[in-house]
Amino acid sequence: MKYVVLIVSAAVLFAGCWIEQDVVSGDTIDIDADSDSDSDTDSDSDTDTDTDTDSDSDSDTETEAETDTESDTGPPVGSTWCWTVVPVGGGQLAVIQIDMDTGSWFEQGVYGATGSGITTSYHTAGIARLGDVLVMAGYTGNEFHWIELDMAADTVFEGNESQYTDSVGSDGTRLVTNCDELTSGPGCGLCFYDDFDAINSANPSEVLSEGSCDSRLCATTDKVYTAWHSTDEIDVLDIDSGQLLYIIPLETWDGWIWGMSVVGNVLHITSGMFSDRIARFDNVTGDFIDEVFLSSTPYSYSPTGLWCEAY
Repeated sequence: MKYVVLIVSAAVLFAGCWIEQDVVSGDTIDIDADSDSDSDTDSDSDTDTDTDTDSDSDSDTETEAETDTESDTGPPVGSTWCWTVVPVGGGQLAVIQIDMDTGSWFEQGVYGATGSGITTSYHTAGIARLGDVLVMAGYTGNEFHWIELDMAADTVFEGNESQYTDSVGSDGTRLVTNCDELTSGPGCGLCFYDDFDAINSANPSEVLSEGSCDSRLCATTDKVYTAWHSTDEIDVLDIDSGQLLYIIPLETWDGWIWGMSVVGNVLHITSGMFSDRIARFDNVTGDFIDEVFLSSTPYSYSPTGLWCEAY
């Protein structure tokens, strides 16, 4: 099992609230799910328990050690920003923005009013962006609830329980989730929503009877990528039919997924609280490209959820 050592230099620019970390060297890491423990329940610590609505019946034990081996940062693959979120406390959420070219990151902002009632010790399995709005299903300690974070309005709203899923993606104009009880066919399908109000009230504009029961999900304009909470492969579905197109075998990865996002031909995956890293893979072959590590983030909680786009 291979892990990472980072040599970092941090610079804090108080006027712009910029906290930058440059990755000098990084390692290829194997997160071994053979020693993972999970009943698809995740708590707010490193041995998390959550009762996923789309829970699988298998049990794995997640053991993450903190050692390192050989160095391999991989080649650059274009200019990409990724966003992830961190609960701050007092009902606020911080949005962390990462430059995947350099490994540097900064706090884009802290959102929500103090004492707003937002659960602070939560994590999310995925983020969808519609303009200035980030939509996610946040784990509140007992179940997942829909969260709307409006970066323009500086507001955070905790909505209803996300009864059918714990992850959400976007094709650029609509929100997409897997769904079960809302489909007429057997198994899980795909549900599409026009905005946060629609997803919060479980009022889809389109429902496909074919899809996936996986608990992790992201989308592009033509595909939906789904995965179990801990895995070494990704299912790729056609967004118009829900039919399986192909399966991506992930090189060097067999463990937790707490967010996925696809930019061009690159699949981004974060393991969240288990190693605070974002790894990148070819979105067809699954070949490992490179990875960025997030250390010294400004809050005690680890970043989870992921949304990436080119710039």
